[in-house]
This record gives sequence, C-alpha cells and structure tokens, in this order.
Amino acid sequence: TRCIVFGHLTRMAVWKLRKSWNRALPVKKKIAAFADAVSAYGDPDRIAEHVVAARRNRTTARMPSYPTTVSDGEVQGALSF
Repeated sequence: TRCIVFGHLTRMAVWKLRKSWNRALPVKKKIAAFADAVSAYGDPDRIAEHVVAARRNRTTARMPSYPTTVSDGEVQGALSF
C-alpha cells in the first residue's frame, strides 16, 4: 500500500512540476522542489494508513480530505494511469 501511495504521489508531483521544471537547478534544489510538491498532497504515511483502514472496514472508514495546492483544472488535466 505504501509503495502505491508513494507512486501515485510521485506521479502527481511530477505532473504538477512539469511546466515550471528548471533543468539548470542544482540537484539539491530539484529534490527540495519535488519534496515540496509531494508533501502538498498530504503525509504519505497517513494517507497509506487511511487506505489500509478503508480496505479493512469499507463501511465506516472515510478517507480524509487533504488540502492541496493543486487546482481542479490541474487534477482534471492529469494523466490517469
């Protein structure tokens, strides 16, 4: 579950950064930008915990709503895999 969550967050972060990515930045700044983009979606471990809880008890578990910096237009434009 954790790998799936991290994979999805990675995909969404890459999608979010695609238009503003600067290849010339030092690696340290690239990693920081990526980490910020991933964390904008919420804490990956907490998301994974909620996914596992929802799978265990599908009738009562509710996924929390995490605030993001992504607009609806960005989400709608994201590629689904």
